[in-house]
Amino acid sequence: MLRPDFEQLNIVVTVSTLVKPPYRQPAYSLVKPQFVEIDRSYDVLVDELLLAQKLYRICGGDVIHLDISVKGIPVRDLKLTDFPAYIRDRMRPVLIRLRNIAMRLEGSAGIKVLAMGKESVPVRISELTAGAYSVILAAEKCLERGEDILLGLPRECTIRVRGDLVVARSLSAAEHDLVGIARDERGVLRSVSIEEFPNPRARGFRALRISPL
Repeated sequence: MLRPDFEQLNIVVTVSTLVKPPYRQPAYSLVKPQFVEIDRSYDVLVDELLLAQKLYRICGGDVIHLDISVKGIPVRDLKLTDFPAYIRDRMRPVLIRLRNIAMRLEGSAGIKVLAMGKESVPVRISELTAGAYSVILAAEKCLERGEDILLGLPRECTIRVRGDLVVARSLSAAEHDLVGIARDERGVLRSVSIEEFPNPRARGFRALRISPL
């Protein structure tokens, strides 16, 4: 969600997705609502990996791509020096937990966790799926508060609501067929209006104004 000046306020949701050929949309997703302050964004990486672990136990899989951009290095082998100096203090406790989870997964299930980040198509599909679910969760917050909510979307992403489905589509030319999908099971979107527009504070990003009807 965004502040009135379009500065990022919090992270709405964490999502883990199973992606199958032809790698265009999620085959299965697990979702955890967050609404955590942006200062705790690194802590959310642990939740992301725990969700991926849970998803693997349900659906199986070949490899886990984590949303950390470190050249695809196995997470179990990551070191603090792989990260910029200004985030190392904040990453220290997070990295310990990430490595422990990754080592357990590789030891017990033989599945690797890779720090693929923005180079990964499955990570991008998860990002789009998180964008779709964030619309539903922000709409619930809008109705709970009885006031407008500003929501930031992932980079180069647009939203369409089709019945009870929210579809987040990539606007990147090379990703024109990538989408994230969320289902509005409680029908909250029928009680709000949604206006989409460019985020004036962040080029390449779009925002939503969600208002109660």
